[in-house]
Amino acid sequence: MPVYAFDCAGCGEFEQLRPVADAAAPAHCPDCGTQGRRVFSAPALARLGRPLRRALDREEASAHEPAVVATKQGAPMPHLHRGHACCSR
Repeated sequence: MPVYAFDCAGCGEFEQLRPVADAAAPAHCPDCGTQGRRVFSAPALARLGRPLRRALDREEASAHEPAVVATKQGAPMPHLHRGHACCSR
């Protein structure tokens, strides 16, 4: 639920947590009870860290244009069945 800011003429600014559907409804000051005027402010957006942003960008790009890999990358995985009783026969 978003937090909305309001301004009371006598007490100053206060905030209320309310559903988006009730954004336009009047809010009453928690101190004096008079109706406050809604204050519009910039939304609180968080910036993503660079590694996460790169990963999300790669994921988004690969949805429409998958990257073509010509060679295998990374270290090979160790063989998991080496030494097992089922494979040593």
